[in-house]
Amino acid sequence: MIDHPLHRKIGEWMEEIVQKKANYWLERDKACLKQGGHTLPLYCEADPGTLHAFQFTNVDMLILEKNYQDKVRVVIEIEESNIKPLHIFGKFLAAAMCNSYRHNGEKYELSDSVMFVQFVKTVKKGAKREQFQKIEEAIKRVMRRIKRKISAYELFEIDFEDIENKTINLQKIETRLDLFLFGGFYFVYEIKTKLNENDEIKEYFPQKQYQNWQNAKIHKYGRGPFCRFSIPKEYQKRSGVYLLVKDNIPIYVGECEDLTRRYNIGYGLISPRSCYEGGQQTNCRINNLILEAKKKGERMDLFFVESENRFALEDKWIYEFRPNWNLAKMGISRPAVSRRGLRKGEIKPNLHKGARSSKYSKLEEYLKNIKESRITLTYKELENICGFVLPKSAYNHEVWWSNGGHSHANSWLRAGWIVEQVYMGEKVVFSKAPQKMQ
Repeated sequence: MIDHPLHRKIGEWMEEIVQKKANYWLERDKACLKQGGHTLPLYCEADPGTLHAFQFTNVDMLILEKNYQDKVRVVIEIEESNIKPLHIFGKFLAAAMCNSYRHNGEKYELSDSVMFVQFVKTVKKGAKREQFQKIEEAIKRVMRRIKRKISAYELFEIDFEDIENKTINLQKIETRLDLFLFGGFYFVYEIKTKLNENDEIKEYFPQKQYQNWQNAKIHKYGRGPFCRFSIPKEYQKRSGVYLLVKDNIPIYVGECEDLTRRYNIGYGLISPRSCYEGGQQTNCRINNLILEAKKKGERMDLFFVESENRFALEDKWIYEFRPNWNLAKMGISRPAVSRRGLRKGEIKPNLHKGARSSKYSKLEEYLKNIKESRITLTYKELENICGFVLPKSAYNHEVWWSNGGHSHANSWLRAGWIVEQVYMGEKVVFSKAPQKMQ
């Protein structure tokens, strides 16, 4: 029997991740287990209403969502040896043509939006790594054209040391899985600013290129400095909601009619006119915030979900994520008011500087009175303290418990605590924050 040590290691790690999510479960191929297990066949049905189907491929792992009709949300493949472009492409295309997984007489449909993840064993050769990047870019282009149930694709290099040491690479992978399962967001691009001849971020001051600059007044975000960046052009005319993530924390939500235009002409290239009153203040503000983050060495990732109902969806995700860059602009700690009006049943916000949401204030007060340096609270205990049922996202997505980027997180941070560990749907371990965070 062929030994698959990397399969098993990734399988154990994925089991840890999925166990935290109350509404999901993991199926593993026998290669990903120490013993036992079964194959995971995917089928293509000429007519989904019939039992007649063809098996196209076996995969290594599946993440399924528990609901009234369990469906496959994530398909996972692991390439441990004999890694060739044809094999990587072939696995993706075979899975993309399928619409169900079957086992023991049970049939599980692929969801209307599925993520396909391929792990490839880390290689040391630079040329091989560049080849992997090109393969990933090509598959994403093909995926958007064939328009099957697989709507998101990720290719990750990974090895034993990554899993043993819990590297940043693992955090990045878990964040991408979380955002897809949480809101259908798929990764678009890592924001990379243009560099000068010394490989330093090049800063721009376009103000004096404006013809009427001597008679115009610069607005509060127009002084710069600014940077330049762009995203791939294939996202033209794609409307929906985008999400900027800084070092694995959601930091800004926005809507657009054309994602490529919004970033390549809007945020990524500040025009001279935008710097003056009557110009695009938001473009200047976001560009400068991205520049400051990149100068600190922080990673900026762009995620996107396509939607015809982008305005309502933008409001939803601002409310869910409470991203700092949105809230800083609004001057409040929770976005109770959108630019399209007050949400039904929502409390009117206090717009004074320094105002705080009172929704989680009882939790803040409770933690302030705890003398111990570490405390574990069950979900039921948390709900009793707060006086209401925690939102569904608190049960299903670990990103909800991030230490920052959300108004609910501010309730424990202001009290001098951080979330140390989460057992999804069961309990949360809080510990006293280091002095520098308080």
